[in-house]
Amino acid sequence: MRTYPLIVADPVPSAAARGIAEWCWRRESDVEQWHFKIDDLGMARANIAATRAVLPHVHPEGIDWPAVRLTLTQPARRLADGRALADIFEEGWTPILASIHRQIDLWQQADDTLGPQAVLRMLTLHGSRTESIGQWWGSGWYETAARRAVARAADNGTLPAEVTEFFPDPGRLADTAAAHPDLLDDAALLWITRAIHEEEALLRAAGLPVPPAVTFPDWVAQDLLDILHSDSDEQEESAPSAACAAD
Repeated sequence: MRTYPLIVADPVPSAAARGIAEWCWRRESDVEQWHFKIDDLGMARANIAATRAVLPHVHPEGIDWPAVRLTLTQPARRLADGRALADIFEEGWTPILASIHRQIDLWQQADDTLGPQAVLRMLTLHGSRTESIGQWWGSGWYETAARRAVARAADNGTLPAEVTEFFPDPGRLADTAAAHPDLLDDAALLWITRAIHEEEALLRAAGLPVPPAVTFPDWVAQDLLDILHSDSDEQEESAPSAACAAD
């Protein structure tokens, strides 16, 4: 960080909320050790539930860590379909809760030491990583890809029968897939998950950029280009002078 320039994005509460959910619930907690208790679709629903639980407690001014702790460690926490996580993970739920407390302790210490804005920015960056969390539900990319996937399949007539049986209107399917995918049944959730991955594959195949790790407003991107261009010009102009000085 001292050697190379580092661009830090402004705090983005929704991205920071995904960062908290991924770090404190999915990645650094003990939940992976108990993944065998829940299938991949169930885990996707649990990730969405964790993100949705955290979102109201992340603000531009900082993170309400006591509220985050309370919402992520409620013993009776449930998925959108009503299933209790304690019933799903069984004997694993108690160690999972303890590990969530441990990770929140870490971030609260960072918040006390570095300040709420620094932590909010770090979690914004973490919640924007394209290789995983940047594509979770709650990101702009997820909604865009879900709506594109539904529209593409509707235009091509390739929406599966098990999906159209409950969602004959593609518009309603797109709205549900974008806003509440965890309310879809297994067949529909599996289809939309695969369709979103296909949308990303289509971008790569066309040579188009996949969602960037961190996005900036247009004016910020333009200012950055101007700065980089100006810096490049200054280096070129200074090169002859340096050569003369060496002589």
